[in-house]
Amino acid sequence: MKGIPTMKMIFLKSSENAKTGDIMQSYTSKSSCPNRCPFKGSGCYAEGIRTVKTWERADDESDKRFVSSQDDLTIALLGGVIEHIKEPENELLFRHNIAGDLSVRNTNNFNTHEFLDIANAIIRVNAVYSGNFGKVVKGFTYTHCELTEGDKYVINSMKGVMTVNVSTDSVLEAYISKAKGFNTVLTSVNPKDDIRLLREVHGLTAVQCPAQTREGITCKGCRLCAKDREAIVVFGIHGAHKGKARKAIQIHRANLK
Repeated sequence: MKGIPTMKMIFLKSSENAKTGDIMQSYTSKSSCPNRCPFKGSGCYAEGIRTVKTWERADDESDKRFVSSQDDLTIALLGGVIEHIKEPENELLFRHNIAGDLSVRNTNNFNTHEFLDIANAIIRVNAVYSGNFGKVVKGFTYTHCELTEGDKYVINSMKGVMTVNVSTDSVLEAYISKAKGFNTVLTSVNPKDDIRLLREVHGLTAVQCPAQTREGITCKGCRLCAKDREAIVVFGIHGAHKGKARKAIQIHRANLK
């Protein structure tokens, strides 16, 4: 463990995750999930994935994959790039938080310090590999945190390095998030209906996650959520607990009325 502790995560240099494809990824503990997420303890897809045991170890400092500082993460990412150095893509993806979020622990507030340390670790790694090997790491993540204008400024300062997708759970929330200028995703019980509303009522561009509509598509191949974009990406509920997730969305949307 090196550097000043500002984060707690498990970092994986590679993955057998069928949805993401073989990319670098991380897990942060459940305490990082804001209470405003309607799926917290109620249908979260991450609670039903086969790697849930990895998530449960995200605070375990004895795990050799544990990362707690910008220096730690820089070293881990350097190793990750070496793992993928022979791949044809010049841009190597890092999905931060297969499970977990970027909150100040046990609050709804976005942890700008942790975010900046993660982004700066990526910048340090890219300074090494972009010139010598033509490889760069591109980070992306999702958050249910309540974002302020200050958070937006910090996130925008790292455009091209780390893409933050604001997770929303109703058409209204997706519309508001997009109006504020955030990259936005929407979880939906009926993706086609919500996409139609976003397009026809609000005049927005929206598309369902390509991995849910076409065979053989992975995050590694798609890269849509790793880009700054106009389109709202809509995810149909998925995972072993999608019944609970469906109910959580219905309750959440009813409470907004």
